[in-house]
Amino acid sequence: MVKRSKISKQKISDYLAYSCYLIFCLSLVACNYDTNTSDEIKQLKQKIEFLEKKSTQHSKRIHELETNVIENTENNNTVKENTNKTKVDSSISSSESEPSKSSNVIKDITFNIDDNTKDDPYFGSKDPNILIIAYSDLLCENCRDFLSKIPDFKSQIEKNIKTKDIQVQFRLKDFPLNKTPLSTTASIYANCAGEKGLYWEYMEEVSKLTTLSDGKLKSIFNKDPFLSKDIKKNLDTCSKSKKYSVEVLKDKQQGEAIGISGVPSFFIGSKVSENSFFGVILKGNQEVESLIQATEILKQNIK
Repeated sequence: MVKRSKISKQKISDYLAYSCYLIFCLSLVACNYDTNTSDEIKQLKQKIEFLEKKSTQHSKRIHELETNVIENTENNNTVKENTNKTKVDSSISSSESEPSKSSNVIKDITFNIDDNTKDDPYFGSKDPNILIIAYSDLLCENCRDFLSKIPDFKSQIEKNIKTKDIQVQFRLKDFPLNKTPLSTTASIYANCAGEKGLYWEYMEEVSKLTTLSDGKLKSIFNKDPFLSKDIKKNLDTCSKSKKYSVEVLKDKQQGEAIGISGVPSFFIGSKVSENSFFGVILKGNQEVESLIQATEILKQNIK
């Protein structure tokens, strides 16, 4: 079982404290009203009941989300441990790249979207109230496993935006583990493909590779849709510029600043203000169903 960490949510505490304060004030006002103003007293009581209900709902939704992600993480790890995966010819092993089961914890954070994040590739809503960010190393076996699920994930997010009005945005950030320079190279190649609108297509092709090398990563550009975009012609210029190497470094530094040390790791949270999201970090590979379910829980909390 995963040991539940003590929850210190400042935002939840502030919310509950503010609600209690309002309830107290409204109660005092209600007590001072003349007995003839029964209608006004009734309205005050309704407001008090509403605040109490919202406070209870908020705490319940947060608890539900925590329980859900813990159970899903445990189940996912059990499945992974009993599945024979195809081994990739890489100097990065699964044990080096993915956090151990004991480190699959929840950490409350506020994520602020800065200029560097705005430049990251994304799909989903342009004006999200729920944000998911994945930190990944393209040579990490478990990261590549998640990347192979992205087409299905993208499809489900777009479906939920239309049918359930769940405004979700998914972004991918680079987090090379520096076991080999090839990790950073792969991220740079993906960004070069992104200049032609083929970032996610490149990611999908990388997830299919059974051996990893600079030649293999470049060979992807020899076939359509990359070939027709003539990406390989300018690949050397693009990959040798400092633009994307700096961007990759900033992604990793930002991840480290919020406590990420292994990949894949995910931030998922709901919008609390302009460019600011409050949520949790999930460490370890996640199933698409788990992430979709988490967005639906957060959607209920936003109401």
